[in-house]
Amino acid sequence: MAVFQFQHLLDRWKPRIRYLAGGRLPLSHSRADLYIPGILLAGARKQSVIRLAVWIRCYGILRSGLGAGGMVSAAKYFLGIDLPGEKSGVVPDKEWKLKNKNEQWFIGDTYNMSIGQGNLLVTPLWLNAYTAAIANGGRILKPYLVSHIAKGDSLRTTTEPVVIGVADFSAKNLKIVQDAMRATVTEGTAKLLADLPYPVAAKTGTAQVAKGQTNSLISVWGPFTDPDIAMTVVIEGTKESYGLVHRVAHDFLSWYFTTHPQKQ
Repeated sequence: MAVFQFQHLLDRWKPRIRYLAGGRLPLSHSRADLYIPGILLAGARKQSVIRLAVWIRCYGILRSGLGAGGMVSAAKYFLGIDLPGEKSGVVPDKEWKLKNKNEQWFIGDTYNMSIGQGNLLVTPLWLNAYTAAIANGGRILKPYLVSHIAKGDSLRTTTEPVVIGVADFSAKNLKIVQDAMRATVTEGTAKLLADLPYPVAAKTGTAQVAKGQTNSLISVWGPFTDPDIAMTVVIEGTKESYGLVHRVAHDFLSWYFTTHPQKQ
């Protein structure tokens, strides 16, 4: 979710970004520069892709006037999967907080929301839809379980992909996010996936929900240059930050790519 919001801000704010020796990154807009020591934009390199995004978004939200209202809000709706009981997420705003918590909205709420924290809730299904959209060029697809219905040798119906939304991101900024997610695997927090039969891209995440307990997740897609699969794994209440969820994703994708040979 935070990756999607980062990309949204890149398109709205359009910072000019250049790299300097030593990892100092100036972000130029109309009046001032912000220097972030030691972090690069492809900043999945040896760190989570969001480490830099936090700084850019917190600065850029104020500079661009983006605010909470301009962030990704589709997650509060339903994707329409062919299963009963689908849940929507929560995308809080000033009205929501006043109604549900009887509290005013503060700029800190916007910062929290921009990195996927605070009162923001996104279902794993929506998170996977966002990951797939980054992989496929911006199309948000309706998920389904039933590929076709047949009786004997007679094919009754076939489920075709349905585009239910399009993320209006520039190709340049989409490429930035795709490359950063790829670097998460080659140099960052998801290196366990680097030995898969085909190259993949990923975003890792953790949330401490109680002392000594963490909700750990990974959202991944591949092959990198010709995507065929996007998957999101969430393990609740684990004592490991990444290890278990990464091993689950690794083992499943190893099986999938072995049984579903991809184009070279």
